[in-house]
Amino acid sequence: MSLPRVVGELLEQLTPKLGHPKFNLLLKQVSQELSDSDRFLLKMELSRLAKPCLRPIDLRDKSPEPCQLVSIAKVNHYLPSSAAEQLKALIQSYQGVYNFAAYESIMRQFKLKPQTVFESKAQQTEVEQTLALPIIFGRRITRRDERMHYVTDLGFHTRAGAFKAKTRDISASGLQIKLPKTAILETNGLIEVNFLEFAKQYQRDFAFKLTYKVCWQRQEKGENFAGLAVDNEKQNPALIEFLTKFVKGYRRKYRLDACNTLDAARNKLFEQFYFYGSQALPMLLNVQGMQVEVNYLCAQKANQAIRQYWLNEQRHSQLSEVLTAERLLQATDNVGQVKTLYLYSFTHDQNQQHHFFTSTPEELAEAKMTDLFYHFGATKPSWRVFKLQFAELEHAKAWNPVAIPEEAGREIQKRNRPLSTTLQNKLFESNYYALLIDVTNELAKPSYHARPFDKSLLNQLNQFHVKREIDNPAQEVEFSLLGQRKEPRYNYRTVVEVDTGQQFISGLTKNISANGLQIEFEESAKLDAGQVIYLDFPELQLTTCDYKLTHLPYIVVATNKAKTVFNFKAKPGKHQGRKFFTKLSQRKEALNQGNDKRIIGLEDALHNLFIYSTSQCCAYISQVDDDSQCFLACAPVATRLNALIDRCRELNSQLIELALLDKFASFYPADEQTDFAEMVIAVNANKIEFLGWLSEMTSESDRKNALTDWLKDKVIWVLRVDVAIACPADFRHIELENSYLSTYQPAAQKMLEKLAKGVRLTLQVTDISQEVCLRYNKPLEQFKSLIEKQNNIVFDVLN
Repeated sequence: MSLPRVVGELLEQLTPKLGHPKFNLLLKQVSQELSDSDRFLLKMELSRLAKPCLRPIDLRDKSPEPCQLVSIAKVNHYLPSSAAEQLKALIQSYQGVYNFAAYESIMRQFKLKPQTVFESKAQQTEVEQTLALPIIFGRRITRRDERMHYVTDLGFHTRAGAFKAKTRDISASGLQIKLPKTAILETNGLIEVNFLEFAKQYQRDFAFKLTYKVCWQRQEKGENFAGLAVDNEKQNPALIEFLTKFVKGYRRKYRLDACNTLDAARNKLFEQFYFYGSQALPMLLNVQGMQVEVNYLCAQKANQAIRQYWLNEQRHSQLSEVLTAERLLQATDNVGQVKTLYLYSFTHDQNQQHHFFTSTPEELAEAKMTDLFYHFGATKPSWRVFKLQFAELEHAKAWNPVAIPEEAGREIQKRNRPLSTTLQNKLFESNYYALLIDVTNELAKPSYHARPFDKSLLNQLNQFHVKREIDNPAQEVEFSLLGQRKEPRYNYRTVVEVDTGQQFISGLTKNISANGLQIEFEESAKLDAGQVIYLDFPELQLTTCDYKLTHLPYIVVATNKAKTVFNFKAKPGKHQGRKFFTKLSQRKEALNQGNDKRIIGLEDALHNLFIYSTSQCCAYISQVDDDSQCFLACAPVATRLNALIDRCRELNSQLIELALLDKFASFYPADEQTDFAEMVIAVNANKIEFLGWLSEMTSESDRKNALTDWLKDKVIWVLRVDVAIACPADFRHIELENSYLSTYQPAAQKMLEKLAKGVRLTLQVTDISQEVCLRYNKPLEQFKSLIEKQNNIVFDVLN
């Protein structure tokens, strides 16, 4: 796992002192200025290095000196005499413990990569099963206490009699137990558990008995298991304290169960792939009576086009006037938690003003203007078809704790603090979540344009003119992918003078962060990676007397192919630029969140709400070791599309994944290129069938004829798939989970890292069955009948 530079430097300083009696005091002194996340990473990595190691070292193929079999710290190694003496000295310095710090020190010296392997086949199977679970956006299985795999004998009583059982894992607040096949427990019932083996092994002045509530019971590979939670922690506090100390004391000897952390880390990584790849626009709305306000827009690079579409000539968003209460009410009769409506739009410029014309299918049908609006609108380059999905906001989902037991450190307790009252009150100013998806298909324009129309009625289109929005502009909250960066970057343009030692070059900053910046030059510059240059900021110097912004040392990190855009990082050490840009970044962050109205934690809260509430599904094309795979992920909200995917899983069908893999496994788009395709499948209660890709047919008439034939005797779904290059795996987003896994399940952490790095495409999946029926002028009753049949097949899953 890659660590931040400052953490790596402190590790080099602290690791040799791991066995020192005053080590904890030294750690506290040197880590005072670290951020919470960096302090947690440092402690977790030191904890891992201090862990006793049983791995042998074999240098027979690496050392030029002859190697002999030697036993050191009860482990057999093949080492040359010099390495053996060095290992003994290391072990002595670590208070006689052969730990991972000593092991890795020898391995590094001989340039051997430490092996990360599973401790058992059962552990590997458990990790593989966890990574094979469906990806559910927003899912975090949190635990208050650390859970350790440990087997000990138990006894308990039910109405059927006395039974013996064995623990599978234990924690201070619960157990997983293996039951006799004849034992049946009542869910939510209470049972008294006797820790038989503990009572024999440990002599204490308290009883080894606790009352537990039965949470679940299930069969796994023919074995009978149950999950138990302590019913009342005050019933036997001495035993609970004993269990707490037992797990802490033996967690290095016996493996901690970190699969919930692994599942959360995987889900968070794939959420980021979706979040920064989706071209849809998430919004928070405040709907009061017949008034609708758009309070927040989620702004990021991938949805820039859809945001800019709705700006008038004064750069004011018109969405609050487009998303009227009357339109939202049209969709309230839709089945399911998430409501849907379609919006058709085009623009017209007149008298230096940018005018919008929008309508829903229902409005057009009522005004008998469908043909005219479609025909005239489709002639415009600005013609768009949007799908709006919205639902009541679940404010509680704004808080999403880290899936690491709080026992792991105070940093976890701090990160898991509830939302502030100020932030909660601010979020309660919005009561709906909405997602606006552009589903325009340029190939379908001829079908819209082919509608008959009466040119003399064109003036009647003015009834669909959008009232100009002037007041109450929506606040755009900008999100940028951290990836491997330590802090976010902000767009900022200012003049910079570069002194290379041989020439002076003028440029403009493109973005800034506390520790680095990106500069654009008019012509290519001769700068090499690793080169130290000096920067002056003449415009910024005029704004401050507190900082000297001249001759600041920076290191060249990277450049584009044309060598006109360069990334720089501040040279380590005292640096006036780092201090100034930290302050400037804070001001930019405040601007991003409303200047003096900024609320701490707003961005994270909105991110959590967007991820949990999205009505889209996302697929991923991954390539690991020449093996291509497709994963499907969705949020837990009740949508028709999620119900369809659940139905596929019930039928053990991977038809959707296989069709996507066949279509896109060999698709390698250019940088920032996007594409889409339209897939048609047929579904009934017992079978799912792939029918074809509309986008692969040669003409609109072919597409219309195929749709007509399929609708005669099949319940079809049309799914739009927007494809884009996946963003880099955002490991900074899971740094706490990553560090915890690298300590207690390093092989699982490596497997997750390999899985995430293999993701190369994101595929946003949207159900457009209704829009395709409207596009090809299917009768209203026909597509209403189709929607009803779809609901009958899949919605029992939601119920």
